[in-house]
Amino acid sequence: MEKLEFKADLNTPYIKIVRFLGAALFGFVVGSVVFTLKFEGTIDWMYSVSGIMCSLVFMAFPEIWKKQSLTIDEMGIYLHNYTFGNNQKREITWEEVKGIGVNGNSIEFKNNIGSTERINLPVYTKNQLKELRSYLKQMTDTKGLEYIK
Repeated sequence: MEKLEFKADLNTPYIKIVRFLGAALFGFVVGSVVFTLKFEGTIDWMYSVSGIMCSLVFMAFPEIWKKQSLTIDEMGIYLHNYTFGNNQKREITWEEVKGIGVNGNSIEFKNNIGSTERINLPVYTKNQLKELRSYLKQMTDTKGLEYIK
């Protein structure tokens, strides 16, 4: 079987709305700063700088999710979650797994001891989730594992 790359999809309408709100807020704050300087002459820079910073966070926030990925192949499951200072890498081989399935926003698997562990999924769409479920069902058939519903 070929490997499955599960990365955050940033082309969803929600992400586009967040980016648009950030750009609109940036334009509004810069416009109000220019308008206030032109007609009043004095401005409260604390509110202006904090407004510009908040709008830039909204514009750049979805890019943080782009660095999350999950790869599943013949050897195992590999999670890469790169955030500001928390570079989480996790590798799980199929020898460590008895059963696997998707439960809500995470992949749930039983290890050889019998305890259940979870891996949180990156931001996903419904099509990606359907593809992941079908891939895991095929993988359980191939590897002789239990599929957890």
